[in-house]
Amino acid sequence: MRLEEDNEVYTVDNFMGIAFSSDATSFREQIFFRIKKDSIQIINFDYPDTAFTLTKNADMWLVDGEPSDSTNTAEFINKLSYTTSKEFVGDVDDFGQPVFNMTIIANGEDDLVLTGYEVIGKNLILNSSLNPTAYFEDQTLGRL
Repeated sequence: MRLEEDNEVYTVDNFMGIAFSSDATSFREQIFFRIKKDSIQIINFDYPDTAFTLTKNADMWLVDGEPSDSTNTAEFINKLSYTTSKEFVGDVDDFGQPVFNMTIIANGEDDLVLTGYEVIGKNLILNSSLNPTAYFEDQTLGRL
């Protein structure tokens, strides 16, 4: 390093350690989900044995045509609007078949797909179409 008005150049031990985190995870894209909650119109839930749809009708949410619990639905959608994680999975080669898919259809935005996998010896593994190359094992995300 060199001081502004000085011609001398100095070496400083561990100088870069101050500037950069030693955690490689901090350099990865940590966004799991991001969507404008007011733009969400439809959320499709697909499980191996069942499926249902959450649809916005004016200011009301319906589950397969029936009114949903407005408080629980609002809380769920708030959690979806912006979610990040640092709990990356890097040691699984085959995730197998998904145990669920959730597709969010919103006005003016690309559809977002959340996929969940059960892997022996792991918590629920999650992937999002917003960050398709990253897989997360985060218990907080599993409670969405």
